[in-house]
Amino acid sequence: MDDIYQLNQVQLNKKTKTIHEELADKGKESASINAIVFRGKTEHALKVPRFITYSNRVPEQLIITGPKWFSYTALAQFDPKNSRNTFLWKKYGMNLL
Repeated sequence: MDDIYQLNQVQLNKKTKTIHEELADKGKESASINAIVFRGKTEHALKVPRFITYSNRVPEQLIITGPKWFSYTALAQFDPKNSRNTFLWKKYGMNLL
């Protein structure tokens, strides 16, 4: 929860805008691919894998705000049909190759 929700949606000071929020205010689009700080103005649904939700600490889906173009590991992808990094050992890591 800390990595995928708390940092961006709760802990970052709401009075200090992220670059994604600044650009959205100016009518510009931005993107984030596996960045730790991604808070923006567009809502995205993160689909949490079932085996992680069994811990009862993370719901099956989290609604976050981020830039218009957003990808975060296998939780949210530009193209869910892209199977390049969906092998079990790569699926939930930060694969930047």
